[in-house]
Amino acid sequence: MDMSSPKCNDKFSRRNEMEVFKRIKYNPGKITEYTAKYYLELARSYRDIYSDETYMLAASGVLTAGHYLLGEKRYSLIPEIIDMAKEAVLHKNILAKPDPICDFIIQLQTKLLKIQNPSTEQSTIEEFCYEHRSDTEKGVQRIKKGYAGNKEIASVVSKFMVSADYHAFRRRLRIEIVPPSKMS
Repeated sequence: MDMSSPKCNDKFSRRNEMEVFKRIKYNPGKITEYTAKYYLELARSYRDIYSDETYMLAASGVLTAGHYLLGEKRYSLIPEIIDMAKEAVLHKNILAKPDPICDFIIQLQTKLLKIQNPSTEQSTIEEFCYEHRSDTEKGVQRIKKGYAGNKEIASVVSKFMVSADYHAFRRRLRIEIVPPSKMS
């Protein structure tokens, strides 16, 4: 095959780009870790606040996005993150999957990587994330088996759930926290 053909160059470029992601720009394991831990902490401490797991998944995604995006940019992603969570829960229900978190995490990985690398083709990013699906699934299972709480994660989740600074985020995620003084 002629090495100067566009098809060959595209494959070579894509392979090189994916290697760069692996070495420098992207750590899918961290997104998996943060999202799974935030989800488990939300389920552990605030499950009764959520009407279903869609918004609990979405909240874990918003918290994870906070490691990569700040303020308004993270806030503007909330509708997309909610849609990702809805799709993951729908797939769980239709395909009788036991857990929507892996599908959700892969979508979140794809979105965050695209934001960090806007000039990279979406198909290249999706391919990279789906190639690492088994790593994501193993990571989620490992975290689920070993998660017994984490002070740092619990602190971030607690602040997100009760701080006035995050009221707008919670409202977009349909989370209504009743202050203890108003519960009686």
